[in-house]
Amino acid sequence: MKSSCKIFVVMSFFVGIFLSSSFAQKGKTVKPVDSTIVSQENIPAEVAKAFKKRFASATDIVWRLAEGNFVAECVSKNIPTEAVFQNDGIWLSTTEELDPNTLPTTCVKSLNAYFQKYTLNSYRRKTENNKEITFIIGVYEPQNVKKKLETVISLDKAGIIVSIVEPDEPIETAAVSDEKTVSDKKRAKQESKAKKETEKDSHVDDSPIKLSENELPTFLLRWISLRYPDYVYKEILYTEDENFEDEGNLYRIKIQRSGVGQAAHATVWFTRDGDFLKVDDPFHTEEELQKIAENSVELEKARENTRPDRSKVDKAKPAEDVKTYRITDEDEVPAEYIAAFKLKYPRAKEVSWGEYEDEWAAFYTDQAGKNEVSFEKNASDSIQWLETKTPIADLEKVPFSIKSYVEKNYTKQSSIKQAWTVKSSKVKPYVIVELYDKKERITETLEFWQTGKPKNIPVREQPKPEQAEQEKTKPDKKKASKQTDIEEEEETPQIVAKEEVPMEYVEALKLKYPRAKDVSWSKENGDWTAFYTDQAGKNEVSFEQTDSVKWLETKTPIADLERVPFSVKSYVEKNYPKQVSIKQAWNVKSAQVKPYIIIELYNKKEKTTETLEFWQTGKPKL
Repeated sequence: MKSSCKIFVVMSFFVGIFLSSSFAQKGKTVKPVDSTIVSQENIPAEVAKAFKKRFASATDIVWRLAEGNFVAECVSKNIPTEAVFQNDGIWLSTTEELDPNTLPTTCVKSLNAYFQKYTLNSYRRKTENNKEITFIIGVYEPQNVKKKLETVISLDKAGIIVSIVEPDEPIETAAVSDEKTVSDKKRAKQESKAKKETEKDSHVDDSPIKLSENELPTFLLRWISLRYPDYVYKEILYTEDENFEDEGNLYRIKIQRSGVGQAAHATVWFTRDGDFLKVDDPFHTEEELQKIAENSVELEKARENTRPDRSKVDKAKPAEDVKTYRITDEDEVPAEYIAAFKLKYPRAKEVSWGEYEDEWAAFYTDQAGKNEVSFEKNASDSIQWLETKTPIADLEKVPFSIKSYVEKNYTKQSSIKQAWTVKSSKVKPYVIVELYDKKERITETLEFWQTGKPKNIPVREQPKPEQAEQEKTKPDKKKASKQTDIEEEEETPQIVAKEEVPMEYVEALKLKYPRAKDVSWSKENGDWTAFYTDQAGKNEVSFEQTDSVKWLETKTPIADLERVPFSVKSYVEKNYPKQVSIKQAWNVKSAQVKPYIIIELYNKKEKTTETLEFWQTGKPKL
């Protein structure tokens, strides 16, 4: 009996150990091994080199293998980043995890049109090697806020929704008794999801999105500029088109000839990827347009071959060294400056202050980035605002004329790194861009007027009067078919006091140009001429002195010389030597003849100027 008891105790002991071990194994949490992680030693040299070149300052790097590509998760410039490379080192994409509060306005509009209510949770921006940008946004719908179930929406660069991924709600299997019930639940969930998507689709605002010229991809701008150099943009839409149902959203661009009364226009269609679809042009066939484009390319090549050394070109001078300021506490800033800032920007938050030698500066951050507002220090009894510097968050918004200038006058490794718009109390608005030279690893800051003209290029000296007289007596060496000079020199207008101008002429100007400011007047041969300045330059409006006031013409400067009709530029190129270029140009609207163009040519070699007149078709106005 005793031996059987001993046997029972021993067996019980071993069974207890076995059961304890089993329960311990069941209760123990074993951390799963992530099989996708790749050690640094196993990263191909080409991949490691490409990553280091693109993300030199990256930290917290973790490598993974996904779909045959190497994925680096890291922190770059304080931004959580994911970069994808092929095994041969070719970069495929970069995805940055950004602050949801910096979401672009176009994306916010699309979300508001699609969802009645939502809570922003995450925002990532994906940039691919074909320069395509995708915004990946995570939101909580009202029914999913407590469960923290995220709906993921992808939008393209124009803010158009590309895809929506609904959250997969976990199924509570504990309350389900058999597989059939689980299957029924899944099916019911799928039906509910499909119904919800259908209901959402009915709320989507599929109205066309209007774009500006600066929002068009560069290759579309180039396609149009080559074939229609003397046209302007009438309407740009990103929308669906019944003529191209299979293409989904596309670009539909209407352009027309520049000038007044040019009703006829052409329409061009491109896919969202920039592929040409169709052109509807009542004046040109596609073959003619292609020929125009080929000629334009040849002209560009000819200009490139004859272009002087870039280092000797009159580039925009780098802006002066950036002024340094001292960060100050708000307690140190005079109360009147704080009050002036709050009055001008009442919604600004998280404001900090800095002190320059002769200025107080306030800094605040919004969706675009860091803004700077400066005030003149101790200028007078009243506070004088100087300027506001606002970042251009999306570099695609930098005016095309500025990007074109950089492309023409700087090497290929130079690109715009940052940009700002500046509103000033002393000068008209302008743009600051910071260029980065990838090869030399240097930065250069330039300033431009919003028209694209450099803000600080030195003005070329005009020829002296006696020199101009000598030029007039020189024999004409140009072709007989060339348009002759306008021999009479323009006389400097004699400005008269405003009180001397008859009131009916002042009122006539206000009626025709109600927004004209800083107006001055002159009188010549009985006619009255008004001068006023806008962003493009100095405008001139003339009236005939009769019993009733009669408008004669308006002369408006063409600030961006790229806008001079191609036919006019082509005429100059064919009939004048290479050292002659268009220095200034004006559009003229007249009460007596159809609109025409005046251009001023400058001969770099002989340092002389010459004025010509053309109809807008490019034919000389003789």
